[in-house]
Amino acid sequence: MPTLKTILHVDDEPDLRELVAMSLELGGLAVHSCASGQEAIKAIQTVSPDLIILDVMMPGLDGPATLKALRAEPNGQAPVIFMTAKGMQSEITRLRQLGAVEVVAKPFDPVTLSDSIRAIWQTAAGSRSEQKTSDPEPPRDDTAAAMAALQNRFRQRLRDMHELLGRIEGGQRTADSLLTLRDCAHKLAGSAGTFGYPEVSALASGLERAAEEAMEGRADSLASAHAALRNKLADLIASPNTGI
Repeated sequence: MPTLKTILHVDDEPDLRELVAMSLELGGLAVHSCASGQEAIKAIQTVSPDLIILDVMMPGLDGPATLKALRAEPNGQAPVIFMTAKGMQSEITRLRQLGAVEVVAKPFDPVTLSDSIRAIWQTAAGSRSEQKTSDPEPPRDDTAAAMAALQNRFRQRLRDMHELLGRIEGGQRTADSLLTLRDCAHKLAGSAGTFGYPEVSALASGLERAAEEAMEGRADSLASAHAALRNKLADLIASPNTGI
């Protein structure tokens, strides 16, 4: 069985790209990061990954469309893992039917991500014993500093999201405002739990669903979901203990 050495990771969220790369590199893996499906298609011309990790929801080419395009390239035949904030069983089943060997839910634990990815790889390759997982390395000084910088950037994103929610009223029903709410809520849902804000992640998921339902004319929970997330962010910003 070939050894897992190189991973192609595609995600439009810069903080999550850095966090995934940091987590996997600490586990001894080489990571080639791409910010979009289009960038991944270019990269696959010269990179031959052992494993591909794709975010599902991205602007332009989403994860499934990127997978289809990568499969048309000689270097794009590696096993694929999808990462998504939508953990419903129906979504997981759909992604597996598209060819994913596994689906990793956001938020994820950065400390155990490397071992989780190795375990999925071993299962996909038909062996759990070929590669041994190692204990996580203790954080180096530069790693701790990088993590602190990512945390600070994410806290700024929470402030930016609160300002956005203040500009967009929960009852507004324009197509552009609903799309903006859905996309921003989706990104926040996928990253908030990873950065230590699980309640924000859950509320952002609720706003994402409410925006999707409003876009389809199926429900009217947008105002309450909007208010719940905005109020939670306001509480965090006002608290002296959160550092936001």
